[in-house]
Amino acid sequence: MRRRYGVCAVVAVAAMALIGWMGLAVASVGGVTHPTTIKLVAKVTAFGNDVANPNSNNSTASSYALSGSLWNASQTHRVGRFDVACTSTSPKGAFALCDATFTLRGRGEISTSGVSPQSGAPDTDPITGGDGAFRNVRGQADIGKSSGTTINIMLELQP
Repeated sequence: MRRRYGVCAVVAVAAMALIGWMGLAVASVGGVTHPTTIKLVAKVTAFGNDVANPNSNNSTASSYALSGSLWNASQTHRVGRFDVACTSTSPKGAFALCDATFTLRGRGEISTSGVSPQSGAPDTDPITGGDGAFRNVRGQADIGKSSGTTINIMLELQP
């Protein structure tokens, strides 16, 4: 009996270390059960402008999309991907309505939607939902200042 307890303890500690190592939220089958913060680094690998109006210069209604990989905060492990679609909402292209989906490998998706500055300045957008381990999640996404093709992201999840 003592040996079984030791093996269970080792497995439990290893599982907790793995979750912490990946920087992912602890969630139940029913979704996130307590406030949780996930720190990620997004690396942009694809960017595209409005195909219907490629010379729009971010005028009202022009659009673009970007995607790439998600990494843990220390950038040592790839943990998923992200996809973003934006449509400019101001005459000089200063702001855009952006929908983003963060897919965390083996865990599920977290979606956000909000008006974002086109300057690359930090922004906070509401989390609109999720699936898998993030079903029924709410909260906010803090998007850091973009630095070239790398962006720091902090997802603040609420049950």
